[in-house]
Amino acid sequence: MSEIEKIKKWLKFAILLSPEVKSEFFYFDKTNDEFFSILNIDYFLFDKKKRIIKGISPYYTQKELEILKKRIYKINKKSNSIIEIPKLGILEDEKKIEQQTTHFLELNKINLEKVKLLEIIQKDILPDFHKKTTKIKRWWEIWKKG
Repeated sequence: MSEIEKIKKWLKFAILLSPEVKSEFFYFDKTNDEFFSILNIDYFLFDKKKRIIKGISPYYTQKELEILKKRIYKINKKSNSIIEIPKLGILEDEKKIEQQTTHFLELNKINLEKVKLLEIIQKDILPDFHKKTTKIKRWWEIWKKG
């Protein structure tokens, strides 16, 4: 799967979520030309002074936590450089999904050939008891349909 195909799949997934889903939010960072998502629980990775709580997250590297911290700060300050991707819910057909995706990209002047997707490697929640190593999965492996 090419990078553009991954981004399109990710964007469609975000758009097709119900607006009632409050566990994950999807954004585009215009400053870094990067799509990313934030889990609701990610806000608990920081103390009251917005410092990273040491040793709290097995899911993110220190670098990823720093990026997350900056992005959460921008979201809370309603920065113009962060665009929330609308959750529209289930659309009737593939044509409408394509139309909404294209509309979002055109409205925000996003060129898929110049952007990237922040890929946070998520660890499996359930351990594989047959192996001694932790299984690593990317977002599309965890959230794929079927």
